Amino acid sequence: MADGDTRGDGCDEYSASVRLFIEHLLYLDWDNPPKFQVKGIDLINAEKILLDYIQSLIGKPFKSLTFIKQVTSLS
Repeated sequence: MADGDTRGDGCDEYSASVRLFIEHLLYLDWDNPPKFQVKGIDLINAEKILLDYIQSLIGKPFKSLTFIKQVTSLS
């Protein structure tokens, strides 16, 4: 790892816009949310980060997500 690099092996690098979107969600007033826009690719990448994190905590993949992806790809 280079000096100042906090990423470990196996971590994906995400754009600044994904990091800003996640930070925005962290400090969002959920009772009175402001209007904001997010790019589709940033939303997908933020979802991937969340799902990867949850799967690392539980130690196994989500079977239901695999099923949903299979069903939605049938169209």
